[in-house]
Amino acid sequence: MNTNDITSSNKINVNSNKANASHYHHNLIVFTGDGKGKTTAALGCVLRTLSHNMNAIIYSFLKKDSLTKEFYLLEKLGIKVIKSQSPCTWNISEDEKIVCHKEWYELFDNIKSIILDRSNNINTIVLDEINHLFTINDFDASEFENFLSDLTNIQLNNKSEIKNIILTGRNCPNKIIKNSTICSEIKNLYHCYSNGEKPIKGIDF
Repeated sequence: MNTNDITSSNKINVNSNKANASHYHHNLIVFTGDGKGKTTAALGCVLRTLSHNMNAIIYSFLKKDSLTKEFYLLEKLGIKVIKSQSPCTWNISEDEKIVCHKEWYELFDNIKSIILDRSNNINTIVLDEINHLFTINDFDASEFENFLSDLTNIQLNNKSEIKNIILTGRNCPNKIIKNSTICSEIKNLYHCYSNGEKPIKGIDF
């Protein structure tokens, strides 16, 4: 497993830094690991948000060409789902990285606008598969930390309610994990893909 990913060997180190998360004015929730279920867990949180008569928004990365069925169902329930329009994929050129970085900063501005607009009742923001961007697209995790700090200042200055920001994807950098409110590692023990079997309808897609 990638050393950037939280493992049992470094949980003590992560837990010793939990005080770092207290200065944020939002809940940072991370679902990482090499197992199936990270996006599934995030979307479960979205449904729970809806059950409290609050709203959510989902930004989906690495899934430009297709979204699984549950995203379309959530749109029918009034959840806004925004797909990445830049080529944030596994095999990416240097020119394509520039396009991705542009969208990255547009995303920052978009989320700040959401925080400032109290009328939208958005309580939960999902950044699906964003953890991959820190590795395949050379995004600096420190930039994301700075964004979280800026977000806190905006929330405090405008007396905004605490929001939930959910990150999914493998290999979440430790510096982000250390600042999380909740972090779960979803570990792969076995998947039918290992035997070359087809994905399961209603489970994998």
